[in-house]
Amino acid sequence: MRSILPVLAVLSVLAPACSHSDAFPPGDFGTDQPYIPGPPARLTANAGADGDIGFSPDGRYLISTVSHRCIAFLPSHQARDSRWLCAFQDSVESDGYSRPTLAMSGQLAFILTRQRPFESGPFFKSVLVAPLADLRDTIDVVPVPFRTGDGILHTEVTRMAWLRMGILAILADGVVYLTNPLSSTRPRVFTALTLPARVATIQSGRSESVLYLGLAGDSRVLAWDANTGEFSTIYDAGAVGSGLVSVGSTYLAIVMPSGLLRVNLATGASETFPTYNLAISELAMSPDGSDIIVSAFAAGSSETDLYRLGR
Repeated sequence: MRSILPVLAVLSVLAPACSHSDAFPPGDFGTDQPYIPGPPARLTANAGADGDIGFSPDGRYLISTVSHRCIAFLPSHQARDSRWLCAFQDSVESDGYSRPTLAMSGQLAFILTRQRPFESGPFFKSVLVAPLADLRDTIDVVPVPFRTGDGILHTEVTRMAWLRMGILAILADGVVYLTNPLSSTRPRVFTALTLPARVATIQSGRSESVLYLGLAGDSRVLAWDANTGEFSTIYDAGAVGSGLVSVGSTYLAIVMPSGLLRVNLATGASETFPTYNLAISELAMSPDGSDIIVSAFAAGSSETDLYRLGR
């Protein structure tokens, strides 16, 4: 993988030529090497924050955001065909991207914010969906804030995950809602899942028929079967954890006080990886469990970068 910094320098030069309806064309910016080999292997080094990490369902790409301006599809397992989508920015208005989530069908959901330099917050925010084949072909599907059928107003969307049949799970204020973002039905239907605790993280399984949930202030990791509507506990850490959890087809990774724990869900065997004194804010594991990536603050750093902790 290549450091994101040189690519951003090129993209910023091109910015004035774009309009709000356009995005930077995807390109090939991949390499075979991390920015710093490590350990831990440092994958990026930017002035801004790198985060919103997750893997594509096939494990081919590590998806992240760069300074809330670009969505990066960084190559994993020595691939070289990374892609980029960067937001519009000028002296009058600037766009930002966050929470990119890719479906097996190739649909990408992400949040767009639009802000003026003299304002403290965005004047526009919405969940967009676009096909990976053309990331400029966006559809505005869920405006933020949004109100559910029970009258509750949600001002933030903190996580999203795709399920089969085009259903998008949205995490807002610790509650998980299911909706079909491409449905023409208005007002949009939001179905809330009944859960034993507030939710900290959500993630869909590789088949997109299971939704995994990390609970806030709870040691359990739950799985919700979209076919049966039933919940089950797939792992219990035995103590209150941080809520940073990632689940693959066979393995589960969770941030513990002792380090980063990877558990084989089939056998129960576990191993611990050191965190090298990184302050971890996000965690992502490849579907096959072979790659563990974190977004974290290094000592003395005011922004997050991406690191590989296990492979």
